[in-house]
This record gives sequence, C-alpha cells and structure tokens, in this order.
Amino acid sequence: MEFPWVDDKIIIDGEVIMSSKESILGIESDTETDISTGDLFSETTQTPPSLHSSYNLTSGSTYNFYTTYQDFENNAPDPNYSVKLHLINPDGTALSPYQMSVHPNYVGDVNYKDGVLYNYTIDLDTIYQGQGLWHYYFSTKDNTGVHDIQFTPNTGYMLGPRIFSSQYMLLEYVSTNYPDEEYSRPSGFINDNFTFVSTWWSEIIPDNVYMYLIPANITTGIGVSNTVGIREFEMSPVEQSPDYSSFVDYYVTINFTELGYDDNEIGRFNHYYGAVYDNGNKTYLYNVDIDNEEYFDDIYVDFRNPYVGTTEAQILDYHFGGANFLTSVLFGLGRRDNTLTGNWILFSEMQLRFEVIYMESSGHPRLENFPQLIFTNGADGE
Repeated sequence: MEFPWVDDKIIIDGEVIMSSKESILGIESDTETDISTGDLFSETTQTPPSLHSSYNLTSGSTYNFYTTYQDFENNAPDPNYSVKLHLINPDGTALSPYQMSVHPNYVGDVNYKDGVLYNYTIDLDTIYQGQGLWHYYFSTKDNTGVHDIQFTPNTGYMLGPRIFSSQYMLLEYVSTNYPDEEYSRPSGFINDNFTFVSTWWSEIIPDNVYMYLIPANITTGIGVSNTVGIREFEMSPVEQSPDYSSFVDYYVTINFTELGYDDNEIGRFNHYYGAVYDNGNKTYLYNVDIDNEEYFDDIYVDFRNPYVGTTEAQILDYHFGGANFLTSVLFGLGRRDNTLTGNWILFSEMQLRFEVIYMESSGHPRLENFPQLIFTNGADGE
C-alpha cells in the first residue's frame, strides 16, 4: 500500500511515538488556540470566514479576548452581525453576546484576506462574583448571504479564565456499558444510558460533585438549554458509605432521549467536572492536549465525548493511533452523511492502527454496510 503524503516508508515493527492526552487538574494557561471554522464540505465557490482566537489577562480580573477574522475572498463581516464574543459564566449560563471591535492597529489597514484583528476587553468581576471556570466562543457571518453563522470552535467551547484553586479530582471516563471498566464505550445512541464517572482522592469530603455537559450543536442564545450554555448534573458516590482515605468514584447516568434531546441536538458533546467544598471553594477536572503546531505546548480543553448518535445504523466513533498506543483523535474531525473524516500529519516510521465503532440499534449488523477505511492525500486529493 502506498502512502504518498509521508516520506519514503513506514516501518511496521518500528517504535511509535504518539501525542498523548492525560487528565489534569486545572492550571492557568494563556496558550493561543488556532481553530478554523471553515466548512470542510462546502460546495459553493465562496469559502466561509474563519476565526483564530484566544484571550489574555491584562490586569486584576480584566481580560482581553481577541480573534482574527479572515476571509479568502476578502469578504467583510455582515454589518448586521459582525464578530461576537460569547461568554458562559461559571454557573453555565450563556450571557448576551458582546460586539467586538476592530483593533486600532487595523482600522486604517483592513484586508480581510490577510486577516483583521478584533478584540473585546472586559472585567469579569463586574458580571460575576466568586470563583469559577469560564467558557467562551466566537461567532461571525460574512456579507455574502451564502453562509450560515460560523462558530469558533466549531464544536464545544474554549476554556476561559480560571479563577479558583484546584485539587483532588484525578480521573474520569464515560461509558454506555458501565460498570464494565475494562472496556468503556463513550459512544452510543440517543436512547442509551451514558454513565459519567470521576474519581476523588482526599479525606476532605466535598459538599457536591458535578458533571457539566456542553452542547453538541451550539446555537446563539442566552441562558441554558440543549444547545446553549452548560447543563449541570449532580453526581453521587458509587459506594453508599465511601472510604475517603482511598479513591472514591462519583457517577451520574443520563439518557438524552429522557432529557428531551432530539436528533438535531446530538452529536459530539464535551464535558468537565467540578466540586464544591463546604467553604464555597471550587475545584475542576478537565483535559489537556498537546499542540503540535506550537512546540508541543499544552492546550487545556474539556473532555471531548460522548458521541451520541441517532438510532440509525452508523459509525458512531473512531480511534486512531499507534498500534502500541491507542488514543482517541478528535481534532480535525468532520462528518458528512454517514462518514467520519479526520486530517493528520503523518511521519515515516509510524505504524498506524485504526478502530471503528459500528453500531446498529437493533443489534443486527447489516453486512453490506461494513465500514471502509479510505486514505486520501491531502496535497492533491488523490
């Protein structure tokens, strides 16, 4: 088999080094995240605009959120929409969006093809009092009328400023076949039961432990709903009389059909965990990725599962990694019809392993619909 986009060979028995993910405790980071919201499957001659975004602390509790609007056809933002910052406060409530302004350095030199910087500065203490984990995202729309509103990121939210102390929450997993811990399955159908488990390690007993669920399909709006804000679910100890001198698992089981979700509101959900002490202090558990484009810096993110599908036969999820180190790959994931598409940079001496989770709600496989693995060279499409 030929792999034209790598060097000259793949050594099947060679050692494989893969980027890894690990659960961490919350750590402050201003690492810039570069995420494009371009439509991978657009069939129009116009490409939608993209946003490249992040934030930084200016002083005290004041943060500067910024994003670069870029449009390859040099189309300006829709004057009735422009570029907006969306904040979700630590209670999970989506606030009214903030209209961003062109940075003063770009006012006299507007070239949307090269990119124009927008920013918005806000003192978070003026809109929320107390500790907590913020989230944010951006949205825009160009003036062509061809494209829908574009979001950055295109799934989930970005982890925003963190104002809290963090400790004691260590591990987590999601499964539709709980309590089978040997092989947990974080993908399933809309009518399956999904169990979220988080491990606590401290003799300090928390008042409450929560799982926070981020929508799979985000829409603009305020408050909390199936597509707006962040939903909170209280967790319970697995054991009725837990021993806090050792590890203590907390869990919550949810069913998306019973919660009132429909087929247009499901897909890849994100989530994270939080706990509250009796003094009101909070702690959180979220994830870390390795940013291969920024000298392998850490990027702090929410956990990118579960994937919830309709009851139709389909590929619910996939994994991609080295044969000796299997890891979920969620960057570059796109969906069209019943196809999952991922983009990766591959190197020589890399041994590849692919795993697809194919499910049919009736339990009877359709032999003519077995999954296929197709390789395409990103340089020429062949």
